[in-house]
Order: sequence, then C-alpha cells, then structure tokens
Amino acid sequence: MNKSVEIVNQDAARILEDGVYVDLPEADYFAQDALGSSDIRKLIADPVRWWWQSKHNPFKELSDKKSPEMIIGSAWHCLALEGRDAFESRYMKAPDKSEYDALLITTSDIRGRIADLGHKPEGKLKEDLIAQLARIDDGAQIWDRILAAAETDPRQCLTASDYEEIVLAAGALLENPDFQIMRKDAFAELSVFWTEGEGEDAVRRRARFDVIGPRGIADLKSIGIIGGDPRLAVMRAIDNNRYDIQAADHKRAMLAAFDFLDGQPKEVRRALSCQPNYSWYFWDKRAGPSIHSVDALVGGLVWDSVDMEITRALDDFRRFRSIFGMNNVWREHRDPNRYEPGASWGMRGFEEAA
Repeated sequence: MNKSVEIVNQDAARILEDGVYVDLPEADYFAQDALGSSDIRKLIADPVRWWWQSKHNPFKELSDKKSPEMIIGSAWHCLALEGRDAFESRYMKAPDKSEYDALLITTSDIRGRIADLGHKPEGKLKEDLIAQLARIDDGAQIWDRILAAAETDPRQCLTASDYEEIVLAAGALLENPDFQIMRKDAFAELSVFWTEGEGEDAVRRRARFDVIGPRGIADLKSIGIIGGDPRLAVMRAIDNNRYDIQAADHKRAMLAAFDFLDGQPKEVRRALSCQPNYSWYFWDKRAGPSIHSVDALVGGLVWDSVDMEITRALDDFRRFRSIFGMNNVWREHRDPNRYEPGASWGMRGFEEAA
C-alpha cells in the first residue's frame, strides 16, 4: 500500500500521492482535492453548478451533515463490505423502549424503585431522584439516562427500524449467489488516485471501488421503488443518475492503476487486472431485504461514447478553470442550447410511459 506524502492541504488532511490504496479511511479519500465519477456526472450536466456546490465556493456553507438516505446507504455499505465490527463502531441503534424489561420512565417509576430497594426518596426533582437511584443501583434501566448516553455517543444513530432493515439487507446481499462469486478474492473500498494531463492541463482524479476482484467490479446502490416492475426501476435509476458514467470512469481508474502496480501484492494486481465486468446491486429500501442486480460489460462502441463524455467533461473543467480559476465564481461559458418546438416531447412521453 502506498505511503502518503507528509504534507497537508488547506483542510488539514493528508495529501496522498497518486497510487493504489488498500484500507484507506473514507475521510482521507474524500478529503483529497480530486475529481471522482460523481464530479464528472455533475460537470457533464453543468460546470457552473459543479463549482457552486464544490468546496472551492467560498459562498457555500460547508457542512458534514448527510441526508437520511445517504446515512442509510453508507451504513448498508459499511455492514455489507466491512463487517459487523466496523458497522457497530460507527453506527448505533436508537434506544427502543420495547427492548427493556424493567424500564423506569416517569418520576413515579423512579420513586417506586427507590422505595422497593428499601430507601426513602430524596428530593422532588426528577433529576435528583435519578441521581439517587443511580447511586443505589447503577444498573437500573432509567430511560432518561439511556437517552442521555445515546446523545453523547459519537456513533451515528439509526432508528430502530432503519437499523434492523440495514441488517436484513446486508444479510440478503451477502447471501446473494452472484455477489458471493464477485466477492471471492476481491477487495472492498480499494482506492485509486491518478493524474490526467500534464502541466496546466493536469487534473487530479480519484476512484473508490465498492468491490473489485478477479471477476469484476460490484457497486452497491440503494433505491426506494414505489411500484411497478423493479427491474425497470433500477434500469431507469442507472440512466437517470448516469451510473454508466461511473462504470466507464472506473474502467479509466483500472487502466490508470496499472502504472502503480509495481510493489503491490499479487492479490491487488490480480484484482485491478480483472475483466471489465460491472455489476450494480440495488437494495430496494421499500421492500425489506430485496436486492436487484444489473450486469454490464464495459467495452465496445457504446461505452466508447460514454468515455468520450468523460473526456469532454474534463476538457470543460480545464477550460473553466483556466478562465475563472478555482476560487472565483464560475459562469456559463458554453455554447447555448438550441431550442426547437417539441424538442422535449419525446423524452416526456418516454418518462410517462415508464
């Protein structure tokens, strides 16, 4: 595994050399000032919007807060790919009253418990009675104390229902025969950093594979399917979210990684030399442990056109960077769209039919 260069960037994060990294912490990966496939998808749509949402925008209020959907998806990734110990070190189930057999909730409950233990209740305030009972019986199941402990726990708190569904979904994925084949001799969360172009045209890149091994790449997604055929829903999700860009960009990362394989263990070299088989595994959050998979072979003329979109996105990035710099507001600097009446009808009809 490559060693990081002993310098820090403006966010006090380690700046990592180009190379292949096994077991790189997620925080170190995302702290790098490099373009991943999510950045490429945004740049294809609109470079101005990409810059405005990036950390280079001084007007953007940076926040570490994640949406509930992102938290659930990350927790599922963690449990399925890194195991129970890693999951429980980062996530906790919110306290659930149904899991306690002698729970003390009200002031009367606490007074009664103190009296049952042969003591006279001291004080009128609930917190005083809680403190007294804690001295008498430190193992007492006092709801207020349980909630207070949960609030100070550094782990991400998941609702009881989300926690249980994540456990079920991770189990379903790990029992999936196709996923079991993909995971054999594979690596989880393997990261690659590389640079495309030289001099002023150099662009730092990054990729992080959920699973990569001799049999290809597996990527985990979560989705909430409202109704209809789930197979169509996951296909639409790939199209609408441009996950094909991610698959094509991961192939670029694999090719770039060939420059950094010297000195890597043979297992890593073998994983990064795999066939371009790409599999998405979608967890349908509205259907418990329901897992839907989609396979693709990344290669051929159609995929070449997808790769060209990545090239154009990087060219746009270089052009906007040269015009505006990274710390000035980016503005529209592309050819305007040409409108013809009815241009959107075909797409609208397709969406309605879907």
